[in-house]
Amino acid sequence: MCSMLLRQVQLRFDAETATALASLLERVTDPEQLTQVGEWIILCVTGEDLLDRVRTMVGIS
Repeated sequence: MCSMLLRQVQLRFDAETATALASLLERVTDPEQLTQVGEWIILCVTGEDLLDRVRTMVGIS
């Protein structure tokens, strides 16, 4: 599922955002959280907004 999310992020935002997300997703083990990230890919207007949400989810400020 992670590879699919990263591909979607690269298509919607850019490769830099996908790379940053990849390192954050290494900390995510709950499938429900991965589903949440998938929803955020659709809802977020910017890649930075997406990364901020995921950082908060994994406990990085």
